[in-house]
Amino acid sequence: TVRLAQLAALCAQVSDVFTLLEAPLRFMDLAPRVRVADYWRTHYRFGKESKTSEKFPGTAFALGVCLNAIIPLAMTIAEAEGRQDKKAQLLDLMEQLPAETNSIVDLFNEEHHLVKNGMASQGAKQLHDTMCRQKRCAECAIGAHLIRHTR
Repeated sequence: TVRLAQLAALCAQVSDVFTLLEAPLRFMDLAPRVRVADYWRTHYRFGKESKTSEKFPGTAFALGVCLNAIIPLAMTIAEAEGRQDKKAQLLDLMEQLPAETNSIVDLFNEEHHLVKNGMASQGAKQLHDTMCRQKRCAECAIGAHLIRHTR
């Protein structure tokens, strides 16, 4: 719940939220410094008080929102408008951003450092959702390789 409050606080500080779609790096710069309402200094969830602390979103939160929401939405708009230049720019940005830190990326990086940037972390999540969760290891080049070499 505090994450939603952080995102809402950021949106309240930006005069036109849609400008963030044109400049995702601006979001990456603003998000870690946004301050939430005083209520959230003593709460993580509604109605459940916690120890007082300053809750800034941080760079990991900014990266996650950028890779999972802002860039995909900007990509969808660029696609609808037929702006191939913007799509290429967004893909380049994803390759420049670091990979997310999450259990899926950790899984792919466990033995082989496969996920090196934001683009690869999105690919790993897609691969995990469409192949790993569906137990389609033998149909996947990475899964088949791991099966052959872990016995």
